[in-house]
Amino acid sequence: MKDMPQLRLLSVQNCDDVDVLFDMLKHSVQLRWLKIHFSLKNDKFVKQQKSFANNFWNIAQTFLHQLCVLKFYNCDFLNFNPSSSFTFPSLKGISLINCNNFEHFIKELSNLTALEELNFSKCRALKHVPEGFGTFTCLKKLNMRECEALEVFPSGFNNFTALEELNFSKCRALKHVPEGFGTLTCLKKLNMWECEALKVFPHGLNNLTALEELDFSKCRVLKHVPEGFGTMTCLKKLNMWECEVLEVFPSGLKNLTALEELDFSKCRALKHVPEGFGMLTCLKKLNMWRCEALEVFPSGLSNLTALEELNFSKCRALKNVPEGFGTMTCLKKLNMWECEALEVFPSGLNNLTALEELDFSKCRALKHVPEGFGTMTCLKKLNMWECEALEVFPSGLNNLTALEELDFSKCRALKHIPEGFGTLTCLKKLNMWECEALEVFPSGLNNLTALEELNFSKCRALKHVPEGFGTMTCLKKLNMWECEALEVFPSGLNNLTALEELNYSKCRALKHVPEGFGTLTCLKKLNMRECEALEVFPFGLSNLTSLEELNFSKCRVLKHVPEGFGTMTYLKKLNMWECEALEVFPSGLNNLTALEELNFSKCRALKHVPEGFGTLTCLKKLNMWECEALELFPSGLNNLTALEELDFSKCQALKHVPEGFGTLTCLKKLKM
Repeated sequence: MKDMPQLRLLSVQNCDDVDVLFDMLKHSVQLRWLKIHFSLKNDKFVKQQKSFANNFWNIAQTFLHQLCVLKFYNCDFLNFNPSSSFTFPSLKGISLINCNNFEHFIKELSNLTALEELNFSKCRALKHVPEGFGTFTCLKKLNMRECEALEVFPSGFNNFTALEELNFSKCRALKHVPEGFGTLTCLKKLNMWECEALKVFPHGLNNLTALEELDFSKCRVLKHVPEGFGTMTCLKKLNMWECEVLEVFPSGLKNLTALEELDFSKCRALKHVPEGFGMLTCLKKLNMWRCEALEVFPSGLSNLTALEELNFSKCRALKNVPEGFGTMTCLKKLNMWECEALEVFPSGLNNLTALEELDFSKCRALKHVPEGFGTMTCLKKLNMWECEALEVFPSGLNNLTALEELDFSKCRALKHIPEGFGTLTCLKKLNMWECEALEVFPSGLNNLTALEELNFSKCRALKHVPEGFGTMTCLKKLNMWECEALEVFPSGLNNLTALEELNYSKCRALKHVPEGFGTLTCLKKLNMRECEALEVFPFGLSNLTSLEELNFSKCRVLKHVPEGFGTMTYLKKLNMWECEALEVFPSGLNNLTALEELNFSKCRALKHVPEGFGTLTCLKKLNMWECEALELFPSGLNNLTALEELDFSKCQALKHVPEGFGTLTCLKKLKM
């Protein structure tokens, strides 16, 4: 260690040898930057931490005169108790983060007159900060976030004239902030969110003319914000979301002409927003979702020409949106989902040519969407799921050539989809599940060559799927479960070589699955549960070498499973419970060495399980309950050393269980 006298920066992670560290520090007289990160809650290092805490300050004052930045993490036994001669003329930054037993500072701290940054966030036992803060006239950043026991704000606050950033968020016991904010004329960022006991806003707000960011979100007992917002003409970000008892919006809104982001979401008691929005011409993000008492939309909407993101979702009392959308030509994201009282779509839709995301899901009273979709050629995401009263699909679909995601699931009254899908060549995700009245699949399917996810599950009236699946060579997920009227599987299955997940469970009328499974070599999940009419297992099983999950439970008329299980060496989950007609267990069991879960419960006709269990050393769950005809327990039980759950309840014909339970040391649940 003596060979590093020129060391300038030292960072120690998970410090576990204090003697070596002290030796290094004694020979690092040129050290400028020191960071020590102790192991969190590790009993092995408790003694080392105590030794460090008791001796560090003396060593630092003797050898580390050039130190500029000092950072400690997770040092639970640190006490700030140096001698009265405590002085580091070059020290500009101190961070004591997550030092849980650190209860108080001492007055000698006031000697650090050059200090620019002080961080003691997450010092949860810190109750008091002594006098002396008033000497930190150079301090620029003060972070005391999550000091949960701190009840009194540091005194001398009015002398922090150079302060630029102040964070006392999540100081949950803090009830009062002393006067002094009026002198912080250089302050740019003020964070005080989740100060749950704070009832009164800090005074002197009107003097913070340099402030750019203000966050007092989740101050849940804060009822009133004093006047003064009108003077903060440099303010760019204002966050006040989840101020649940705040009934009146801060005054002076119209003067915040530099404001770019405004969030007052979840202000549930807020009934009215004052005039002034028309002056916020620089506003880019406006978030006001879940303002449940708000009945009238803020006026001046037409002037927000720079707005890029607007969210007024879950404003359940909002019945009308004023005209003005047509002027917001820069708008990229519009979220208005779950506006349950909204009956009429905002006008001016055709002018939103820059719009990329539109979500009006769960607008249950919305019956009609005006024309204009055809002009939104930049639209990438369109969500309109659970618009239960919507009977007609928005027109202009064929022009949305940039669309990547489309979701109109649970539009239960929707009977018809206009032509136009064939032009959506960029579409990657198509969700239309639980469109219960939809009888005909959208045309143009064969052109959706970029499609990766398709879900038309629970389209119970859908009897036929047109040709075109064979062209969707990028498809990775295909969900068509509970299409109860579907009798014929979509053709072109053999071309879906990129498919990773296939689910056609509960297709109860489906009797036959066409050939083609052998080409699905990327398939990882295959779910065909409760296909009650399916008599023959899909062919090509032996080629599904990537398969990890297979479920053909409750296929009650399925009598035989073809050979091929032995090739599925990646299979982790195999579910075949309640296959009541199945008499013979699938062969190749001994090759499924990666298997973790196996369930063949309620296979009542199954009399015999072949040898091979002894190779399933990764098996964690084995369920074989209510196998009423099973007379012999599977052999090789003693090798299942990873087994955690075993259930062979109600195996009434089972007379004997082989030896081997003594090796199942990981077993947590046993039912017999």
